[in-house]
Amino acid sequence: MDIKVSIELPTSVENSWKYIADIQSHTQWMQDALSITITSDKCKGVGTTFECLTAVGPFRLTDEMEITDWQPPYLMGVKHNGLVSGRGKFSLEIIETGTLFTWEEDLELSWKYGGKLGESLAAPILKAIWKKNLRALRAQILNRQLPVESQTAEGLDQKRKTRLTSETRSIVSRPPGGGAIREKDAIKIAKASNYPAPNIVGELPDGSIILETLEGSTMLKDLTSRPWRIHQHAKTLAQLHRKLGDIEAPPSWPQVCPGSSILHLDLHPGNVLITTNGPVVVNWNTVARGSASFDAALTYVMLRTGETDSKLFARLVINIFRKTFAQFFAKAFGKEQIEKYLREAAELRLLNTNLSATERERVFALARGELD
Repeated sequence: MDIKVSIELPTSVENSWKYIADIQSHTQWMQDALSITITSDKCKGVGTTFECLTAVGPFRLTDEMEITDWQPPYLMGVKHNGLVSGRGKFSLEIIETGTLFTWEEDLELSWKYGGKLGESLAAPILKAIWKKNLRALRAQILNRQLPVESQTAEGLDQKRKTRLTSETRSIVSRPPGGGAIREKDAIKIAKASNYPAPNIVGELPDGSIILETLEGSTMLKDLTSRPWRIHQHAKTLAQLHRKLGDIEAPPSWPQVCPGSSILHLDLHPGNVLITTNGPVVVNWNTVARGSASFDAALTYVMLRTGETDSKLFARLVINIFRKTFAQFFAKAFGKEQIEKYLREAAELRLLNTNLSATERERVFALARGELD
């Protein structure tokens, strides 16, 4: 089972190596790594051994690994010695934009996980997960760099282009305009109503806001590693929608349907961060005014019609899981209230120019009551 993924990191090779060399910190950007425990007397260099508790959907295993190659700041090689056997390596290469980080694995599954058949099914799923891991690492690097950048035109332009999606978040930046103002106002109004939103800790000259650093996993990531919490998370998401519906939006905000509540319009599991203090809703840049039932209906449309870039087997599993979560969510919020606004929510969803042709067809099918 050969898997190879790469990503460009916007920082030097030396700085990138710091994230790679700190083995136990890998859980901050690897969504499938629940915990990493060092089992040797040292924590870096050749001979270091560690155990990684890994979760892919409902499956869990402890991967026993040993570092076999250590060439700072360019290469780390590991050997897998447990139920998964084989070798892997992280390699770093200097490029014009910073660092090219490549993750390669040559693995074999034991008979317990299906042997060669299991490998053929697991490879596309693991590749998709590891691509997300690398995107999370890049976002983490950006997140830690942005607060200390000098306020040059180039730096501010980079902030405007960056929307952080990592598990550690501390800054939000939008181009100046009404949307950015509404986002700031929405967070302040939500906090004043004791709604779980991040605290604003500063503002930049270009209108960007700096948020408190939040540590945790998104609800989406938690569902991926602990699917048995599907019912609990669906109820939590419904409660967040209802609670937001109790907060009145300023009359000057765009009205998307009858009603006076704050609408998030992007309140799905990927925008709920699970912290030690409870769930926190992030990414408030699409807020509007209307009915909480419309907001919940839009979330339902997103859950039922979203598309994954995984291969066939993984896509089937994810789609079934997504449908089940959507059904639990609708029941917890109120199925009749969601159905009341389903067609209007589908129409708003179709205005998103980033939807693929498949997603558009699924939205149409859902609105017509023809989606399985």
